[in-house]
Amino acid sequence: LDSKVSLTGTAEKLANTVKALSGYGGDVTIEDNHDLPKLKTINEATTGTIKLAKDDIALTGSADDVAKALDKITGYKGAIVLNTDHNLPQLKTISGATSGKITLNNYKVKLDGLTADVEAALRGDFKAAYQGDVQLQDAHNLPLLRAINNKTAGNIVLKDSFVSMNGSASELKEALSGIRDYHGMIMAFTENSEILDLVEISKSLIDTTRLRTIRVIGTHTDLAANATLLSKVNLDGGILEIEGRDYTAAELFAIRTATPDADIFIKDTGGGITSETD
Repeated sequence: LDSKVSLTGTAEKLANTVKALSGYGGDVTIEDNHDLPKLKTINEATTGTIKLAKDDIALTGSADDVAKALDKITGYKGAIVLNTDHNLPQLKTISGATSGKITLNNYKVKLDGLTADVEAALRGDFKAAYQGDVQLQDAHNLPLLRAINNKTAGNIVLKDSFVSMNGSASELKEALSGIRDYHGMIMAFTENSEILDLVEISKSLIDTTRLRTIRVIGTHTDLAANATLLSKVNLDGGILEIEGRDYTAAELFAIRTATPDADIFIKDTGGGITSETD
């Protein structure tokens, strides 16, 4: 049999045929419904592509068997139920193969590996929230760290806490949630920064002066309550926008004292903005 010849037939017939072959690389077309053992056998036997008759069949089995069955397959829609604990490569393969609901045997398995691999593994549609810890083995970026942090309730250990990140305050808050003693420069330059988002970001930083932004918005109450933080954040001579005009003189004094070089604007409830720089 030519190692590159394409094969078409039932899942059972194809599984029986290809398992006896060595070095097979042909494409395979399955003409009826597959099950997990047959799909695994076919997938392990060929390096070619596999065309399924039905791509939404639910698969239940060990993490190893399901990962081997779905290897090289994309666009699968079937639900997955794992009855053994997964590892990082297995979960990455499964999450990348199916858009169906994934039920894990254990949602607290620690994931240890490259940032992109961990993010890909957690991209799946899990039946319950993932709770496992994460250990990253290379430097992260903002999109990947944010995605990982949004997908697990576990602790995240970074390879490099000196990575600088630039994005919106809301994105940076999500990326750094739960992380402490971060050393990198944090630049919230892409849009207005809510003061309460900056408060959350500051909890992650070893030095609040490493937080930079150019426009901070918030209520007079929240801005005044966080005047100490405002005094440490590098505003680059930026802008403060106070929402609402029912501030007290003490609040306005606290805000002004904390940010002597910033331009302060007060936005009233009717939408008007008034300069208040004195």
